[in-house]
Amino acid sequence: MYNTMPWLMKRLPGPHQRTFTLYKHTTDFIKIKMEEHREKLDTSSPRDFIDSYLIEMEKNEDKDSGFDLISLCFCTLDLFIAGTETTTITLLWGLLYKMYYPDIQERVQAELDSVIGSSRQVSMSDRENMPYTDAVVHEIQRMASIAPLNLFHMINKDTILDKYTSPKVQLHVDNSI
Repeated sequence: MYNTMPWLMKRLPGPHQRTFTLYKHTTDFIKIKMEEHREKLDTSSPRDFIDSYLIEMEKNEDKDSGFDLISLCFCTLDLFIAGTETTTITLLWGLLYKMYYPDIQERVQAELDSVIGSSRQVSMSDRENMPYTDAVVHEIQRMASIAPLNLFHMINKDTILDKYTSPKVQLHVDNSI
């Protein structure tokens, strides 16, 4: 309904008004961060997406280039929402798997203790020295249901999992149309 009558939805009471309020708070936060980035911008050393976008805006002063503050705000909002949701769900699945498989959790902890210790934070350069932890993270990402309703899922071959059999999905095409 919002897509067809946005002017009406903004005036109607209901739980959707909370979404509008949260959206406004988030965009206001992003605008504050954009302004902070503009004030401290170092074109020779971009810190993140916002810096890179602002640098590109300076290069393309053409108004039709698509590089403007409104687009930056919406792109940042998209990245923020997508990154927050997928990261949160992945972490939740990771916690569930760790609870369900405490032996794997212990092995990951042992590898972290032997490679990292307790004196510093983990960094990307440690990844090659922690193959078991790396494999567990990848398995969590593979098994986690990050976007179950976002993409179509189907079984393309007969599958047996534990004591359950799932047959291959047969697509039936109606050629009578």
